[in-house]
Amino acid sequence: MPLHDPDGSEIQLMISEYSLNSMLLTAVDLELLQFENSNQNSESIDAIINGFEKAFGVHQNVTLMAEASISNLKKYKPKIIINPDTSIIEFYMDLHIRNPLEP
Repeated sequence: MPLHDPDGSEIQLMISEYSLNSMLLTAVDLELLQFENSNQNSESIDAIINGFEKAFGVHQNVTLMAEASISNLKKYKPKIIINPDTSIIEFYMDLHIRNPLEP
């Protein structure tokens, strides 16, 4: 959040879907949408991937790696859709789960 100046004025800024989609594609191109989340457990992964614990058992200290890379654009082009009541970001992401039995 930026600093708030109580003596400042409020403004309204309009950004088109095209501009937002261009920013999203730029973020993918610059590899800004890549992250690694360590110390997860299989229960938290099961919330993302239904049936994970049933298939792979209960685990602790699992690492998730997610990336939206330029190569994914061949599979699916991300986009932002703005409606009066909702805004939706659609994207394709590779999600890798490191083997919790190996370091």
